[in-house]
Amino acid sequence: MPSICRYCLFFSDRGEVKVLSDLAMISAGDTPMELDKVACFNSAVMGFAPFLFDLKKTSGLDDVLRALKSVQEHRDRDPELPEKWVGDFAFCLPGIEGLQDDSKPNYRDSDM
Repeated sequence: MPSICRYCLFFSDRGEVKVLSDLAMISAGDTPMELDKVACFNSAVMGFAPFLFDLKKTSGLDDVLRALKSVQEHRDRDPELPEKWVGDFAFCLPGIEGLQDDSKPNYRDSDM
């Protein structure tokens, strides 16, 4: 499984994931396979969001258990969540990183 820490550093918050997913959808065009990959990417990141965004260096065991419970609830709703994380998320990340680099000045302004 790809390192969660790598993605903690890559995304600053859920809003950034949403904007980058929207940009990736636009870049994917009308190709169903590419659109599915972006959708899986978004599902994977949001499914693991409690680990990516909610835990801080000062988080204690209760915080970790809360995050774990939330991820388990996402997995219960989407049993393929681990496969999405390993497969489509890892596959899409280089393209998303490129979108982030290309659009950084623009998408940060769009949140305002």
